[in-house]
Amino acid sequence: MKKIIFSAMGILAVSGMSTSAIAQNYNKGNTNSRIMDDAQRMEAEETNAAEIRTMPTEVDIEPQAGDAYNNNPYDDFTGIYGGGDVGYSFTEDVEGMNGSLFLGYGFEHDFKVLGAYAGLEIAHEWSGADGDAGGLSYEKDHAWVATFRPGVSVYDDMLGYGIIGYSNAEFETAAGDESLDGLVLGIGTQFNTQTAFKPRIEYTYTNYEDTDIAGTSFDPQENNIKLGAVFQF
Repeated sequence: MKKIIFSAMGILAVSGMSTSAIAQNYNKGNTNSRIMDDAQRMEAEETNAAEIRTMPTEVDIEPQAGDAYNNNPYDDFTGIYGGGDVGYSFTEDVEGMNGSLFLGYGFEHDFKVLGAYAGLEIAHEWSGADGDAGGLSYEKDHAWVATFRPGVSVYDDMLGYGIIGYSNAEFETAAGDESLDGLVLGIGTQFNTQTAFKPRIEYTYTNYEDTDIAGTSFDPQENNIKLGAVFQF
């Protein structure tokens, strides 16, 4: 009987020791797992901190060439415009000062360095130019002029264009007034000042129709150099 009791107590003792060892190993495994989780979490936090420190900060980007005035509403030659000019005619037929007011619309298609341009313009000209043809004295009074202006812009800074159009001019003579039609050809250059006002210079040649006044052939031609100012709306 005593042997049986001692044997049972020994089995219980061994079982208790085994259970304790398993519990210790389990707790130890959990502890190791928590330590690894904490280490991974700390490593992730350090990585995030490093990424935040290396994130780029906001910097000012310098504008590219030709884009310095992107916020300026007058940085190109597109839109409705008006203005005036003064000029001087210097041919054998007509010579003297003149001036005009004009209104037009231009469209520029930007190709960065060079841009395509097209414009239409109507002008009313007053003239003090006069001349003489076959002993017949005359004076150019005024004219209505309509022109088409194809051209090329350079970096929105300068515009070069050709001029082709129609002029109807009133000439005063001793024998009466004559209204003559004429073909207008020319070239011009306009400069961008980054304001609403843009200066321009033009040369035009006008060949008026031939007519007969009091038995005298009347075929006036006119070279004209004009300096003008454009207001861009």
